[in-house]
Amino acid sequence: TGAGILFTTSAGTLSNGTTTGTSVIVTTNSSGAASVTLTLPSSKGTVTVTAQDQFALGGTSATFTETAN
Repeated sequence: TGAGILFTTSAGTLSNGTTTGTSVIVTTNSSGAASVTLTLPSSKGTVTVTAQDQFALGGTSATFTETAN
């Protein structure tokens, strides 16, 4: 199986296809990719999504920013 990636959002909700919330765990596929769907909140503002690999080990993270209008 693949690696666990922890996705968290500052607002709105994330979905990995089976779980929805402000934090979800996704297992990478055979190509090493992991994805979630972000539903933006109804209020305007900046939303930050962070993806952290091997979160139990304090691994590398990447941050993505979206704007809800």
